[in-house]
Amino acid sequence: MRNRPVLHCFSFDQQDFAINTATMIASRISRESASYLHGEQSRKAFDTLSVTAVAELESLCFKGRKTADNGNNLRPLPCDDSEGKSSVHTGRDDRIECIALFVTQKCNLRCVYCYGGAGEYGNPGVMDETTALRAVDWLLERCGPVEGRISFFGGEPFLNFSLMKKVAGYARQQAEKRGVRMNFSVTTNLSLLDREKLDFIRNFDVMTIASFDGPKELFDTLRPSADGSSSYDKVIKMLPELLAERGDKVNARATLVPCSDPAEVQTALHSTGFLRYHMIPAARSLYSGIEKRYEDTAYLEKSLALMSLNIRQFLDALNKRNDAQITTLARSLDIPLPARDCFLSRNRIFLGRRKYKCGIGRSYVAVSISGDIYPCHRFTGQEKYRFGSIFENELLNTDYHISPVDAAEECRKCWTRYMCGGGCLHEHAGETGDIRIPSVRHCDYEKRRNEMKIALWCSISRDDYQWLEESRVISAIACALDFG
Repeated sequence: MRNRPVLHCFSFDQQDFAINTATMIASRISRESASYLHGEQSRKAFDTLSVTAVAELESLCFKGRKTADNGNNLRPLPCDDSEGKSSVHTGRDDRIECIALFVTQKCNLRCVYCYGGAGEYGNPGVMDETTALRAVDWLLERCGPVEGRISFFGGEPFLNFSLMKKVAGYARQQAEKRGVRMNFSVTTNLSLLDREKLDFIRNFDVMTIASFDGPKELFDTLRPSADGSSSYDKVIKMLPELLAERGDKVNARATLVPCSDPAEVQTALHSTGFLRYHMIPAARSLYSGIEKRYEDTAYLEKSLALMSLNIRQFLDALNKRNDAQITTLARSLDIPLPARDCFLSRNRIFLGRRKYKCGIGRSYVAVSISGDIYPCHRFTGQEKYRFGSIFENELLNTDYHISPVDAAEECRKCWTRYMCGGGCLHEHAGETGDIRIPSVRHCDYEKRRNEMKIALWCSISRDDYQWLEESRVISAIACALDFG
């Protein structure tokens, strides 16, 4: 066989799959092909394969290698393990599209896993109006001619609700003058929600990211109020109204820790009425020592087992055309339907390659209560990572334009590099002390999740896809690259 590209082979639910790590073409394969890929890679072994197995491997290795780079189908990279070593992708674009605006650095809860040091990020307080309005101007100067986004953050941002109202009104007014669309979001614990705040969310079309960790007993254990009272009781008070009025514009985030049972958390999210949610392992805190890091990973195994179960249930429901169950399970998996051109493009999982996990330090930054700029909200207050101020012109964020997929040795050799984009830099910093040295725990977890995602998409037939698209059971997206 010709110079064979790196193929990653794995099994899921007693079936075998492989993905070409350069072209991102994936397929279900025969046991014979899988045995070859797992075995001795010799010319003699290849010569003994059946015609079917040879066709499978040739298809994975060479299909799409002449695809034009037209902006939709990116040209496949060279198919060998030296790919990416000769150059480093910088993706330089100085537009800042979104800021996490810390209107507070204080909180009325005391979540046990908080990566922000009780929501204070090393400097408790609230943002003043001068700083807040300057942050809006700073964003508008850099977001480009189309749109920008302000994400109200904390601590608990609604502790400074009066400032949030001023910021939203000012930002919308100034954006309209420039012909720019300004979007808003808020990350909140929901405990302070009332009718006035709900009206604000509706009037400014604020996407709401709600922290919600599961059933009451677990919720109150992980997210106790500062005064010792039940935070769950405060949160649940207005939540039905929020969900009724905002629906899929409310996205719940459930944080998993060793005492969490992912299945119970998922059940609670469903029964509460969330239409969108993520379940994410607790992040390492840069404000706590290594002795406070979560070393027990059994809950991660439970999370992966739940994802595996949900995928098998989804495929069974799809086979039976059970649209109600499919909708529920798709919500659990948080994996949207890829667009038609992506799905039908010769099993190409992505039309592009993810060179970055997110916009950290490039298109997305955090602004602290004092106006200091950090690569993202998780790094706020860490002087080591501060790279500017809204009151200064210089932004020292060059390092964040370098793709970890190319820059990190571990990433260059990794089969899932174009799916994870180098992983979460905060996870890396918390685990290894260096944003450029990947977290082994985080990487292992993401690799296993990505294998299951590949298996899911490779198990959906063209007829299945057409039915999903026509029945509108799941909304299509521009590219499967967007799933979490």
